[in-house]
Order: sequence, then C-alpha cells, then structure tokens
Amino acid sequence: MAGEANANIGYECLLQDGSRVQASSPLHTGFPLAFSSCERLSLKPAHPATRRLIHPEFTQVLARPDPQLRAVGQRERHQLRPLVLAQPQLAGLIHQAAQRHGLDPALIAAVVHVESRGRPQARSPKGALGLMQIIPATGRRYGVESEENLLDPITNLNAGSRYLRDLLRMFDGQLDLALAAYNAGEGAVMRHGWRIPPYTETRSYVEQVLQIYDAASADWQQD
Repeated sequence: MAGEANANIGYECLLQDGSRVQASSPLHTGFPLAFSSCERLSLKPAHPATRRLIHPEFTQVLARPDPQLRAVGQRERHQLRPLVLAQPQLAGLIHQAAQRHGLDPALIAAVVHVESRGRPQARSPKGALGLMQIIPATGRRYGVESEENLLDPITNLNAGSRYLRDLLRMFDGQLDLALAAYNAGEGAVMRHGWRIPPYTETRSYVEQVLQIYDAASADWQQD
C-alpha cells in the first residue's frame, strides 16, 4: 500500500457513500472507486488512545471467518442447479462475467441466487436493481449511469462482478468480509473493526452466500 509507515501519521478517508474511516495509509490511492479522498492526521505520541483509532492496513489479515456461521448442510447442495437448468443463457453470462473479472462463476451465481433468485428485473425496497441487486450509486462508480442500464443482465453482472472483485482486493481476499461489505457497504465493515457488522440481515446474507457457494461449486465448474 502507498503511504508513510509512521506510528504518528494517520489518515481520515472519505468513502463514496459519505462515511469516514481512519486508516494508516491514504486508501484513496489504492482504491479510488471506494474512497474519494483522504486527509492526513498528525497524532501526538502523548495520546496513545487516539493512536488506537487508526486501523491496520488493508493488506494485513484483519479477521477470520466468523465461527458462528454454521457449516453447509446437505439440503443446500443443489440450490443453484435449477438456475443452471432453467436459465442456461444466464449461466453462460455468469461464466463470461467470471472469466472477464477473474472470479469463480460459482461465487457470482451464489450472489445472484441470494440477491435476486436470477430475476433480471428484480427491484428491492431500498432501490437495488437487477440480478446482483446493485444500487444506482454503486452502478455510477462503475460507469453505469442509468437505472435502466442496471436492469440489463450483462451490464448488471459486469458491474456487480467488478464491485465484488474490488471488495475482495480491499479486504485481502477474505470472502466473508467482502460479502458483508457487498451487503452493508465497505464503511460498515470498517467501522465495526474490520469484521462482519452485527446486523441480522448482513450475517444472514453472508451465511447464505457462503453455504450456497460452497455446496454448489461442483455444478459451476468451467468446462
């Protein structure tokens, strides 16, 4: 990561959603789509309590999968098979997005299943749209300017896959944290000590996606 390795230097960074987090490096240089700017802070050695507010670098292993997330049950093993059989064209689009953005197609399929059950025109009460339930503000970060375009399956899968890929990079490959951020926002994960936020919806979301992803991976292997 870029930045100065100095115990008395920190940064307050502004996320695209308007929230702020503190970190030990200027995160907007490494993650410009997530952070709009960072302001340098000077921390006085006489105030160690203040220094503890500075979070570790993104590149450090910050959290482990929550041990309370239950193991995959046999009943989830083929939840995605109907999506493959009933919508072969969608399965093909998922494979294309996965190849384009360097993700496992089974992971994208698991997110699609939990988010929309494979319905391209899905709309949530919170304004999320399409197969991967992308909010318009996130779509704009990836060059999708209109809500109508987010309802296009190819556009939606590409934007959602890019966002998920960037979250995995941001959280050092920790899938549980990336999924929590996909559901609740990057800022929520950071503000809760780089762990899954204690939101019932977010914990349930992470659990469901991990279960389905793990159980159905064999059905989504690339030929």
